[in-house]
Parts: sequence; C-alpha cells; structure tokens
Amino acid sequence: MGFVRSVPRPRVSVVIPVYNRERYVGAAIESVLRQRFDDLEIVVVDDASTDASYHVVKEYRDPRIRAVRHDHNRGIAGARNHGVALARGEYVAMLDSDDVALPDRLAAQVRFLDRHEDCALVGSWAAQIGSEGQRSGKIKRRPVSSEALRLWLLFRCSVLQYTMTARRSVLRRFPYRDRYEICDDHDLLLRIAGRHPIANLPRPLVLHREHGAQITRERAAATELEKRELVRSALAEIGIDAGDDDLVRHFDLAHLSSWGLRPNAAFLAWAERWLDALVEGLRPGASDGGVGVARAASAIWLRACWRARDLGALRRFRRSRLRRGAFREALRAVEIRRHTAARP
Repeated sequence: MGFVRSVPRPRVSVVIPVYNRERYVGAAIESVLRQRFDDLEIVVVDDASTDASYHVVKEYRDPRIRAVRHDHNRGIAGARNHGVALARGEYVAMLDSDDVALPDRLAAQVRFLDRHEDCALVGSWAAQIGSEGQRSGKIKRRPVSSEALRLWLLFRCSVLQYTMTARRSVLRRFPYRDRYEICDDHDLLLRIAGRHPIANLPRPLVLHREHGAQITRERAAATELEKRELVRSALAEIGIDAGDDDLVRHFDLAHLSSWGLRPNAAFLAWAERWLDALVEGLRPGASDGGVGVARAASAIWLRACWRARDLGALRRFRRSRLRRGAFREALRAVEIRRHTAARP
C-alpha cells in the first residue's frame, strides 16, 4: 500500500496578480524569494495576459512558486480572490506584480499579527520608485492605529493594498467585490475595519513603482466617481446622509495641504460640525469608546484651522471640543516620522 506524503502548509502565501507585466513581474517574485522569512509560498495568478508575463513566471523553478493562468480576463478582484482561494498559508500577503517587497516585510508583519491576535490585517508605508527602480525619496505614509484608520478610511484607502498581509480566514469571509472595479481594495478595507481591528506598520516595507502604464486621465475620473459612491455608502452606514456638496467638502478636508486649499470661515464651521458627526457615527463600534477616532479627528481639525492662517480660525479651534488631543496626536505623528527616519 502506498503512502501520500503531506506537504507542510506555509505560514504565508504571497499572492501576486499579474496582467501584462512581463517587464516587472520577475523583480516582484525575486523580492519575495529574498525575504528573511522563508516559510512561504508564492501564488501567481496571471489574468489572461497578452504579453509574456506568464512565460516569465514559469521560468522560475523554485518549488515554492505556484502559477495559474486564466483563460479570460476576470479583473483584479477576480484575480485576487482566486489567489486567496489557492493560498494555503495562515496569512496572505498581497503584492502587485510591478512592486518590490523589502527583505524584512514578511518577518515584520508576521511578527505583528502573531502578537496581535485580534488584528485582521496589517499594512505598512511604502517608498516610491520609478519605472527603472530608481528611488525618488518619497514615502507613502498612512495612519497607524486601528481607530485612526477607521476614520481615515472614510476619506481614502488608508492601507496600501500592495503592502497588506491579512489572515487567510478573514479574506475568505470578506472577498474582493467586482462591484467596485477600481476601488475594490478600499471597499474590502471598509468592510473588514467595521468588524475587526486593522493596522499599519510605520515604516516602508515595499517599494511601489510609479510608471506611465498605470493610469490614464479617464481612469482617474472613473476612480473619483467610484470613490465618491463608496464613501457615500460608508457614511450612510454610520448614519450620515452626505449630499453632493458635503462630499466635495469632505474630500477637500482631507487634502487641504496637498491641494493648496485655504479654508474660509464658512468651511471651518461646516468642518467642525462634520468631524463631530463622524466621531459620533464611529463611536458605537469603537473598542476604546471612540478616544482614538476623536484624536484622529482632532488632528484633521488642527490642520484645517492652521491652514486658514487667521486669528478667527485659531479662536474657533480653542473653543471647539475637537481641540482635545490635537497637539498630542500631531506630536505623536512627528515622533513616528523621526523614529522611522532614524532606521538604518
């Protein structure tokens, strides 16, 4: 009688969806093979590429690499879900086929998830590189704590998809939905964060490649429309009925500095009421009674009043209950950046 030898399950399955990335997918795979954490497998899902992407993947002979190819294009949500379905690891790490994982990525994120058993997933910051791999010096930073992320997810996708490592059991309960063709990752994060703590590690663990093939003006416009629909729905779930004008100001509030906006008195009056409403809407589901959400809102409020650059705005800030914790949160953000910059 013969015996079938069981194959040990890896701790981590790294899922790499691929569509027409023959130029970059090899670098993505090699960055995973160079990890300082080696209890892993790589699941590559080629979504019916029309170039040589799949052939590049098949040239690798490492037994930890498993590759499948779709006979028709299913879209990014379908490719990611197929990768999760094939994953055997306790944790599933996502990596885009044109990005590069830094050597400590998996070790750091596995260590965090092992220590925080209630946390569903963890992302990280990312360093930006150009099409040829050159460093730009830019760092994509995102909020760190679970409560701050619950607030910031109402404004933007605050866990970078290509840095995310999640529990496989969670991703199978919360699959990607093709209802949002472009913002499927933001949709996923909002659904998970409504039920489980999530986090970011405040250091770059992935090199994110920026290149011309990624987005067109037409796709940027479609992204904006999807984001508005998604955020409007998320606001409704916490009891906030957002009109079109509210949504415009909502996104302005999160991008005052980057968009070069200077709020006037009317905007600040709206922002104070709006942030209060966001805090109250998120408070019932907060594990800390809403303290973390309130602190994150206070930091946004401080930036808005500071951007106004007048005494009336500063007086409004001092009178508002949103001022509580604002400076502490701002100093904490500065300390995190300083600590990250000091890393070798």
